[in-house]
Amino acid sequence: MDGHRQSGWAERGRRIGADPRTPAVAGTVLALLAVTESVARTADSGVTVRFALFLGVLALATTLPSAFLCPAAAAASVTGATVLSLAPFRSLTVAGLCAQLLVLYRLGRAGSPRSAALLAMPFLPLALARLAPAHSGTGVLTVLLTSIAPVAAWAGIARRARGEALTHGAAHRAMTSTLLEHTARGERARIARELHDVVAHHISMVAVQAETARLTTPGMPAAGAQRLSSIGDTARAALTEMRRLLGVLREDTGSDTADRQPQPGLRQL
Repeated sequence: MDGHRQSGWAERGRRIGADPRTPAVAGTVLALLAVTESVARTADSGVTVRFALFLGVLALATTLPSAFLCPAAAAASVTGATVLSLAPFRSLTVAGLCAQLLVLYRLGRAGSPRSAALLAMPFLPLALARLAPAHSGTGVLTVLLTSIAPVAAWAGIARRARGEALTHGAAHRAMTSTLLEHTARGERARIARELHDVVAHHISMVAVQAETARLTTPGMPAAGAQRLSSIGDTARAALTEMRRLLGVLREDTGSDTADRQPQPGLRQL
């Protein structure tokens, strides 16, 4: 029961992740949360209204590009806004942290892996510079961002590599299956040609010689003529079965086997 439930949740997660509207919805929600958090912080800090408005716009810049820009542009915009928010102003929201991780993951999955790795690096110098006290909210968020940003980029790169490996594996299996099928068709065609050229010819000769011996041998007893006739009938029956076998072997080669008949015996002649 738990396994089915987990599988259902995983399937829902894949559907949500594959929905093209998911980045826009997630970015918009994060933008609203970032602005709300920025307003709540500045309300208790005693800063001017103009500076509080500027921090709100900066918080918006660290989240909103993830909703409407392509992975590369969104990652560059959000990273630049996050670095600007941390370096001079020592400010970062939880929503901005989440947006940064989101754009790095998207860039690693759908964009350039090298760009994703490079954009995950600028936060380490900021954390080492200790722009904000380690015990403050911004200091904690900076350390978390420094630690998790490379993981987010690596997760996107790994997901992309896994998807490409699955695609290449499926293509390789399809090519292998097609090659085996063509090889089998060629082998069946070769067997059909050999059977037609060798076995069917000899069986036809047996039928012809049996009929010839029965009709041209003077003074042949009735029992001998009956046996020769049975040999001819058996040979013609074998030719009929051989024709059916050749039809099965040739069905994948496009050859027309409907008008192929065993060589006629003396009675048919």
